[in-house]
Amino acid sequence: MAKKTEKVSIGTTQFTITQLGAVEGRRLYKKLVTSLGPLLRDTFANDKTGGDAETRVIGLVLRGLEDMPLDLFEELCESFSAVTLFKTPAMNMPIPLSTQGQFDDLFAGDYGGLTNWVMTCLKMNFANFLGATPPAPPPVAAEPAPSA
Repeated sequence: MAKKTEKVSIGTTQFTITQLGAVEGRRLYKKLVTSLGPLLRDTFANDKTGGDAETRVIGLVLRGLEDMPLDLFEELCESFSAVTLFKTPAMNMPIPLSTQGQFDDLFAGDYGGLTNWVMTCLKMNFANFLGATPPAPPPVAAEPAPSA
């Protein structure tokens, strides 16, 4: 399966984001499962309200970002910036977000934009973990067959 590339606009900035490769992705996935998995699992296991799962997941991930270790958040930003191009209205061509100083300049004072970008990258790379489908409940032991 080839890596997907998507173009998204956040505010007036256009981003071209490519999925992480599996080697980089698996390392981050394990760290995300450790950081966010218990929150997602407990919430969905105890939630009987139904409703829009994707909206609930977004809220949970935002809450998870609050408790996420700073080094993991920084690692996510570094990894995602390495696979992101961006273009503002003042630019002729998109450039890598990982270019020296570009991340700092682009998101200076725009933490809403930063949050939207991180959430977009998380969803693009880990949709089946963070997507609209809640985690499967734990397996239930089969009941014994009735005796004849």
